[in-house]
Amino acid sequence: LCDSINPPSATQSASLFEGDVGTYDVRTSVGTFSFPDNIIKKQLIQEITLLLEDSVKKQINSEKFTERLSQTLSIENKDEANRIFSILVETFLKLAELENKGINGIWSRIIKNAFAPLFVGQFDFIVGNPPWVNWESLPDEYRTSTASLWQKYNLFEHTGLKARSGSAKDDISVLMTYVSIDKYLKLDGKLSFVITQSLFKTAGGGEGFRRFKLGKNGIPFKIIQVDDLTNFQPFDSATNKTSVFTCQKGSTTKYPIDYSIWHKKEGSIIDLDTSAVEIPSLIKTSYLKAQSIDGSLQGPWLTARPKVFGAIKKIVGSSTYRAREGSSGGLNSVYIVEIISQEYNSLQIKNYTANAKVKVKAVEAMLEPDLVFPTLRGREIKKWFALPELSLIVPHSPSKASVAIKEDILKLNYPLTFKYLSTFKENLLDRSLYKLYLKNQPFYAMYNTGEYSFSPYKVVWTRVGTDLKCAVVDHSLLYQQNQKVITPIETVVFIPLDNLEESHYCAALLNCSLTRFTIVSYSNKSAGSFASPHILENINIPPFNKSSTIHKDLSNYSQQCHERTASGIQVQDLENQIDLLAAELWGLTKQELIDIKESFEEVL
Repeated sequence: LCDSINPPSATQSASLFEGDVGTYDVRTSVGTFSFPDNIIKKQLIQEITLLLEDSVKKQINSEKFTERLSQTLSIENKDEANRIFSILVETFLKLAELENKGINGIWSRIIKNAFAPLFVGQFDFIVGNPPWVNWESLPDEYRTSTASLWQKYNLFEHTGLKARSGSAKDDISVLMTYVSIDKYLKLDGKLSFVITQSLFKTAGGGEGFRRFKLGKNGIPFKIIQVDDLTNFQPFDSATNKTSVFTCQKGSTTKYPIDYSIWHKKEGSIIDLDTSAVEIPSLIKTSYLKAQSIDGSLQGPWLTARPKVFGAIKKIVGSSTYRAREGSSGGLNSVYIVEIISQEYNSLQIKNYTANAKVKVKAVEAMLEPDLVFPTLRGREIKKWFALPELSLIVPHSPSKASVAIKEDILKLNYPLTFKYLSTFKENLLDRSLYKLYLKNQPFYAMYNTGEYSFSPYKVVWTRVGTDLKCAVVDHSLLYQQNQKVITPIETVVFIPLDNLEESHYCAALLNCSLTRFTIVSYSNKSAGSFASPHILENINIPPFNKSSTIHKDLSNYSQQCHERTASGIQVQDLENQIDLLAAELWGLTKQELIDIKESFEEVL
C-alpha cells in the first residue's frame, strides 16, 4: 500500500524499455520480490504475474522461463533485456522455492494485489475494515518506512523522540483510512469503515485523525455518521472498541454529528449464527449527537443528547489541579511485595508474582522498611473507599524523588534492599521502560516518581474502567504500628494534596453525577485510557476556598460518604446533595441537572 502511493521513479524513454532499470520491491513475510519498474510503469504487471503463476505451477526451469519472458516482452536491446530478465528470474526462483515448500499459489496473488492500487482507479463508494494496530506496537522498520506518509497527511501529533519511541497512540488504521480516501475515493464519494472507537474519543492519539483533511492544505472530508458498537461487541470473543463511520470526500466536517450507540437488549443473545434479520429485535439504539469537547475540530468527542450540551459547557474547562499516574517500575513483580513479618528494624517480604506480565523468580528476603510503602492497585479502589493490600519498594528519596538513590548510597544505607534488587539486575536492565527513559539512572530506577508520589493526601481513581470512582487516602498501616504514605502504582491516577479538607472537596466534585457523565461522554472506554490524568484538562474544578460554604459542604459530604461506605452504609442521599451543590457551583439549573442524570444512563 505504502509503495503504491509513492511508486519509485523510472527514467522517461521513447521506447518501451530504454533507460536504467530500477526495481520495485514487494516486501512479504517470506521475502522480498523485485520487479523492473518499467514493467510497472507500462502496466504489464498483470501479464507478468500470470506468467509467473503459470510457470511455477508447471515447474519449468529458469531457462524455459526466460524463453517465455522473451515471447511476452519484446525488448530489442539485449543488455537491457538481460538486466530485466535477471530481476524477473530471481523472483521466479523464489516463487518456485515456495511452491516446493508447499506454500503454493498465494504469493503470486499477493504480488498482484500489491500492485492493484496503481491501476484500480477511484470509486463512488468504499467499504472496509482496515487493520487496527497501535503505532507503538508496530515494528521500528515499519514505522520508519511509513513515517513520510504520516507526515504527508499531517497525521502526527507527536514528533521527535515520542514518535520514534512509539509513545504516540496513533493507529495504523488512521493511515489506511486517509490513503483510501485520497487514492480510491472520488470527489463527493462516500467511504464507510469499521474502525476503533478510540479515534473519536481519545485525547492525543486521535487528534491527527480528527483533522478530517488530506494533508495540511488538502481536500477535506465530512464525517456524516458514527455508529458506536462498543457495548454491542459484534466480533465474537473480541473486546475491541468497535465503531462504524461514514464520510464524504470534498465536504467539511461540522459539529454536531449524528452518533448512535448500539446496546444489546437485556437477556438477548447475539452470536455468529444470528442472522441480520434478527439483529434489530435484539438491540436498542440511543440516537445522540457528537460534539468536540473543547470546541475545536480535533478535540475528543462528547456524545450526548443535544439538550445537555449547553449544560456540559458550564462544566467543561481546565482544572487548577493536576493529576498524576502512579509509580511504574516496568516490572511490577519485582517492586510489588507482600509483607510476611517484621523483625527488629527489617521486614520479611516476598515479591508478588501473581498475574505478572513478565515472569521473574519468586524470592523471599529481608528489607529495611524505609523504602517500602503501602501501595494501591486499580482493583482496590471503589467509590468513596480504597484499601491497600500490598506494598511497593520505591528506591527514591522523597526529597529528590525524580531520580533513584545512587547505587553507592543505596548499598551503604540500605544494604538489604540493594541486595534484593541486585537479584533482578539483569531483568531490570532489560526493561523497555528503563531503556527508553531511565538508562542514565541506577538499574532499579522507577518511572513517574516525584515528590507528588509522597504527598500526605491523595484523591485516587483507577485508570481503567467505564465509570469514574474516586476515594481519598492519606496514610496506611505498613505493618503493625508503622504508618506510611500510600504510593500507588501506574494503574492508579491521583491528585497529590497536602490538606484533608481540600482532598475531600476534589473527591466530591469528581464523584458527582455531572463530572462522571461528562467524562463518560467523551472518554474512550478502552483499557488504559478511560480516566488518565488528562481528564482534569476538561473538568473545571476551581481551587478550594475555605471561605466558600459550597466548597466546605462538598468536603463534609465527601467525608461522610467515606465514613458510611467503610461501614457498609448506603450514601445515595448524600450523593444527591453533592449533585445539587455541584450544579450550584457550576451554575446549572435544576432542570439541567435532571437532564444530565437522565442522559447518564444512555452512555454508561
